[in-house]
Amino acid sequence: APVAATPALVSSTRLAEELMGTIRREHALLASDIEAVLEDVIMRFRAGHEEELWNAVATLLQRCYQLTRMSRDDPMHQPTITTLQRICQKYFHQQAVGSPSSGSGAASVKYQQFVAKYKGAFEKDFGEEAGEGLTLGTVIQRLRKWHIVLQTQVLRTPGKVPMCHYSPQLSVFFANYDMPSALAASEAVIRNPSSPRSPRGSSPLTLSGGLGPAAAGVSGHGN
Repeated sequence: APVAATPALVSSTRLAEELMGTIRREHALLASDIEAVLEDVIMRFRAGHEEELWNAVATLLQRCYQLTRMSRDDPMHQPTITTLQRICQKYFHQQAVGSPSSGSGAASVKYQQFVAKYKGAFEKDFGEEAGEGLTLGTVIQRLRKWHIVLQTQVLRTPGKVPMCHYSPQLSVFFANYDMPSALAASEAVIRNPSSPRSPRGSSPLTLSGGLGPAAAGVSGHGN
């Protein structure tokens, strides 16, 4: 007898689409709230401009350390200089496209402040005019300087902020819907401070970071 064909594995994306389709049909209000929360998370829970630049600098610094066949006095090869110039273009010559700040207007202001604070000095070190005559040792020295400057700025970010200030949609979502008891037991439920179900006030949002770039995470904890 012929062997029955094994059903094709369904992707997680397909399953998520089917689940959201069911929720939209059966619980339209809940679906609307979930979509609002997702949009809020996408726009607000992302690295700031300093942290993104810190990631880029750390990655390029690591690549420079791996150029073991070059002397520190050797001219920097063109691919690395081109990458540095692309970093300048990416971070200092484009419109802000989102920020963990409150609203697009605030994101634009934060980006302008970022550019005003760092653009001149960064382009002086790595811009097109600085590209000529750069040696491996000079690039490493400047990248290490920027790594320290940006790391210091990133680590000044408060460890906890009120959820209602950072992500109003997510705060309201947790306040309006009863979460499973397992989540409550793990202190993952974050209540809106204006809700009568939140007598202890605004629960903090914990921003946890590792010892290096790209290690930051987000978790919620009760007071």
